Amino acid sequence: QFLLVYGDSPVAGARTGELTVRAMLEELRTFAARPEMADRPFRAGVTTRLTTFAPWKRHADFLFVQVGFDFDDLMRWREGLTFDGPIYAGVMVLASAAMAGKLSGQLSEVRIPSRLLDRIATDPAAGVEFACEHVLALRETRMFDGVHLIPVSRYREVAAILEPHVS
Repeated sequence: QFLLVYGDSPVAGARTGELTVRAMLEELRTFAARPEMADRPFRAGVTTRLTTFAPWKRHADFLFVQVGFDFDDLMRWREGLTFDGPIYAGVMVLASAAMAGKLSGQLSEVRIPSRLLDRIATDPAAGVEFACEHVLALRETRMFDGVHLIPVSRYREVAAILEPHVS
């Protein structure tokens, strides 16, 4: 299985225009179509933001949705999406107010609701609690096949909350 992603901008030099996620997906499909690969199927996934879904991404086998913090925005986006493979919602623990500020300042497409920022500013456990609430709420919707969870440095705290809910 491969997860094909655009990646961060390079620190030195320039990004080549030839190595795009679309080109990687096409190359992987071409390679997988070779006769000697018949008994070794590849599965390719791509990522997406909560924006218009690029038609070429429908050729992927699975989809990872960018982390988000607004449940209603995610649900509206999901209701409008048609995709034949598994879809995994992105959930990230905001480990501190500083982290939340940095993330919202650096990534304009990631919007953190002010009510969450206020909670994190006054309660160090709020980021873990929010992420776990988010995971459980997503599970109840049955609109996703799972989540890709980024617990940052809060692995144990997240596990302690979510483990009783694993069936």
